[in-house]
Parts: sequence; C-alpha cells; structure tokens
Amino acid sequence: MSLPIAGQAREVYGIEAQGSAIRSAVRNSEINQLSNCTFKKSDVVKGCRDLVTEKQCFDIVICDPPRRGMAELVELVAVVAEKRVVYVSCDPTTLCRDLAKLVERGFCIQAVQPIDMFPQTYHIETVVLLEKNR
Repeated sequence: MSLPIAGQAREVYGIEAQGSAIRSAVRNSEINQLSNCTFKKSDVVKGCRDLVTEKQCFDIVICDPPRRGMAELVELVAVVAEKRVVYVSCDPTTLCRDLAKLVERGFCIQAVQPIDMFPQTYHIETVVLLEKNR
C-alpha cells in the first residue's frame, strides 16, 4: 500500500516484519524513483513502540493487520497518528473490537467501506477512516 500513497505524500514510513516484503518495497520504490519512502524491518509492535519512544508522529497511519487484528497496537497507533487512521481489515469481529478501542482513545469513525474481493465466500475486506477528535 505504501508505494501508491508515496506519489501524494511528503513522506512514507513503512514497518513490516517480513524481510522479503521490505526488500520488495525498497526495490519497487527505487524502480519508481520514489525518494520519499523509508521501510523498516521490524516486528510491528516493537517498531511502533520505537516510534512512540522517539516521539515520531504522522498525519495519517494506515493499518492492515492480520486476521487477529491489532489489539496490541491500538494504544501505540493512537499516539503516533496525529490526525487520521485508515484501518484495512479482513475480519469484522476484530475490526469492531479495535475500532471501539480507537474511539475510546479519541478517534471518530468518518467512513466505512466494505469490499467484496472474494465473491461467493464469506470473506470481506473493510476499510475504515477515523479522525482524531480535536
């Protein structure tokens, strides 16, 4: 998701635990001459803890967690996201749990868009835009 966004963003910072995904992102950013991308190979929870420790903040944080959701990350995301969170989910149950926690931490749900990427199955992707209350 990082590379298409990089064309419109001042800076993109991606965290991913899988080394091959980081190598692909770095290579694809080079191929596309995108100089505003930084990618860090790290466990996402540890990477976000490091961002909080370093007092790094971002206008928008995009999260695409695995099916288990991001229960461990909600608190960290709420700290590093200054304005918005875009949450991409493949599991409605963990999405609802995590959205409730983000709302408790000062975010408001602005838009919800389900996407049926796998017709004739029970799988559904959902994209949610949240904005921080000011």
